[in-house]
Amino acid sequence: MRMTIKGIEPYRKKDGSWDVRVCEEEIEIKDEFLDRHSLLCARCECPTYPECREWCPNGPDEDQW
Repeated sequence: MRMTIKGIEPYRKKDGSWDVRVCEEEIEIKDEFLDRHSLLCARCECPTYPECREWCPNGPDEDQW
């Protein structure tokens, strides 16, 4: 499955100050990882899933936030 995600990245201006710009990235999520609990988790592709959910910041279910 291919997805386009939007994010921000910081950059330094010519005057030395910082700003952010919106960037888009197209990612590929392999079908074998689509059964994970979230798209962020599927993108990670950690081989120790579901044990990695204990320490990963993307590990908790979204309804626990």
